[in-house]
Amino acid sequence: MLCGLGQVVFLPSRAAGALFLVAVALVSPMGAVAGAVGALIGTAVGALARVPAAVIREGHCGFNGALAAMAPVFFAAPVLAAPGVAALSVAAAALASALWLVLSPALARLRLPVLTAPFNLAALALLAPVMVQGVAQGGPAAAGVGVALPQLLLRGTVNGLAQVFLVEGLASGAVVALGLIIASRRAAVLGVAGSAAGTAVALALGLAPGAVGAGLYGYNAALVAVALGAIHVGTGRGTLILALAGAGATVPLHAALSGALATQGLPAFTLSFVIVTWAGVALARATGLHPATGGPADG
Repeated sequence: MLCGLGQVVFLPSRAAGALFLVAVALVSPMGAVAGAVGALIGTAVGALARVPAAVIREGHCGFNGALAAMAPVFFAAPVLAAPGVAALSVAAAALASALWLVLSPALARLRLPVLTAPFNLAALALLAPVMVQGVAQGGPAAAGVGVALPQLLLRGTVNGLAQVFLVEGLASGAVVALGLIIASRRAAVLGVAGSAAGTAVALALGLAPGAVGAGLYGYNAALVAVALGAIHVGTGRGTLILALAGAGATVPLHAALSGALATQGLPAFTLSFVIVTWAGVALARATGLHPATGGPADG
């Protein structure tokens, strides 16, 4: 179960997974419970489908279920009573886990990783009927007005790490960073650099200071930087450039997707991470950057 939480950032580490769970619990104990249950559901679905034991042990079956289970806790609570949120969390985890079983081999044939595509599809599909009832998610659009740019950059970078797990909080972001450091120094450096790059691009584009400071433009960038810089593309100078360029590219895409989905009261989750990473992997293959083995590299 803990490795499933670690795999949210590609790390099959129980220690990192435990810290990531703590990061969520600092903001929402119920969110942490949902994440743990979602990871367990994903693991159970994988076992029932007879996924190889090594794949289950490394947490590959659990991370989409964990994120999908947390989503209703943070986004459906304003419109559903607690039992409804719990039921939606379980359903989202089960659907995301089933989608992982279907999409993984399909995308493998295209030589693309599944990433968090199942989470996005499941969470959006199940939240849509709830959120279209007229309750849109409010954003921290004006909260950062008047904050000095260096402070906003730092806040956005740290919160960007927390937002990988759907929460906001400097303490949570620091705990996520610690989990990254424990599991992979390279992933930690790339995650922080990616979040900083996304935050800086958002500031340069003049996007809402509150959203920037809340880390909403850092988390997709952090994930892309780790995915392209440490996991799915071989190491080297070209890889680093690709990783940071990809991190920056998530910002305008996330802004566009967020604007489109906001009309239905829905968040854009990690859609831009998935799209940019797929594009980056394809570009790396086309330009001769050799694919990596799929595990975090420290070096």
